[in-house]
Amino acid sequence: MHCNPAGFPELYNDQHEWYFNSSVAEQINAWFGKFQAVTREMAEVRYNFFLDEMIAIRNDWVVQELFKAHQQPHLIPLAELVQP
Repeated sequence: MHCNPAGFPELYNDQHEWYFNSSVAEQINAWFGKFQAVTREMAEVRYNFFLDEMIAIRNDWVVQELFKAHQQPHLIPLAELVQP
């Protein structure tokens, strides 16, 4: 019911272009799949903590790589991401 991104207008900008990059989401899901063997037997709390840490480490790495490539990554303010 909530899987179609077209049903979420907050994912579009004023020109009706996607803020959300579904190709990147698919790549991240494939990256998550690599942790399946490691996380299969974990309790929920440990699983959530582990993936949170892996995501933080990968995000730092990606930002560093973007800076090296002169891509000027930036953060979107949290207030813009949170629904009213």
